[in-house]
Amino acid sequence: MKSINQDKLPHIGTAGWAIPSLMSDFFPPGKSALERYSQVFNAVEINSSFYRSHRRTTYERWAITTPVGFLFSVKIPKKITHDQRLESVDAYVEQFMDEVSGLQTKLGPLLVQLPPSLKFEPEIAESFFKLMRNKFIGDIVLEPRHNSWCKPEAIAILNQYKIVLVIADPNIISFEMDCEQAFQYHRLHGKPKIYSSPYESVFLNQLASNINTTSWVIFDNTQFGASTNNALFLKNAFMQNSRI
Repeated sequence: MKSINQDKLPHIGTAGWAIPSLMSDFFPPGKSALERYSQVFNAVEINSSFYRSHRRTTYERWAITTPVGFLFSVKIPKKITHDQRLESVDAYVEQFMDEVSGLQTKLGPLLVQLPPSLKFEPEIAESFFKLMRNKFIGDIVLEPRHNSWCKPEAIAILNQYKIVLVIADPNIISFEMDCEQAFQYHRLHGKPKIYSSPYESVFLNQLASNINTTSWVIFDNTQFGASTNNALFLKNAFMQNSRI
């Protein structure tokens, strides 16, 4: 397998590191799925953290398993976003940040996905993102799903705390996305059928032309394994465009 300088690639991967059986031959042998996955992709999104906490030692083990340059994005627990709805979450944020610190230099963006029913409330939003910024200086990305987050007041608060809006597909709310922004975080859920439909080559080739080495692209259409195939296609398309 040809060695590739990962610094020349966007961070492309899937939600989780399961390898579909039909795609197994595209990955080298390894002791674990994560070890095999990380020899092909340079990034992964941890979604299991949304449903349950992981010990710091677990994150440490994952970090050790992967090569230099590999990064993990981690989804904020639903206890914070869905149960508490961003309010009175100091202790939960403290616990989460202590856990993910086990990733050390391999910790990438933190993903905050909000429930569709969660409206923008200025005081709540500012208090939460101020708390997050006090705990974490890295990239924080937000996937809101209520149109009230499109308000100029909401955008102003996000900009103040350097919170990047996720470029989601399909996107159930309408943002004016700046495709030239230095940092992009794409979450591709599958279309027309969310979590399962594969993306066509035309879409992926266009995306490959619009991303850069600071971009993140995570395929969440994992139900039938389309995510892995799409991620490989996008990686190869970007390499061809960049002549890597």
